[in-house]
Amino acid sequence: MIRQNFGYKLLALIASIFLWFYVNNFQATSDIQNHKNSFSKVFTVPLRVRGISPDCVVTSMRMTVNVTGRGTC
Repeated sequence: MIRQNFGYKLLALIASIFLWFYVNNFQATSDIQNHKNSFSKVFTVPLRVRGISPDCVVTSMRMTVNVTGRGTC
């Protein structure tokens, strides 16, 4: 089964690896970094404990977390 159309399967594997690298590395970073109207903002978000069962006890917890948003406009 693997030996049937082996050349096409190898070509498909190489093409899929190339596309994966292109989409994940090149396109995502270049769109944000090269765009004139790109922005980055850090938000401080408060944290709350929700949906905890009555038999659990929270001993220590961070009160806030920093979230970075990036995009273009």
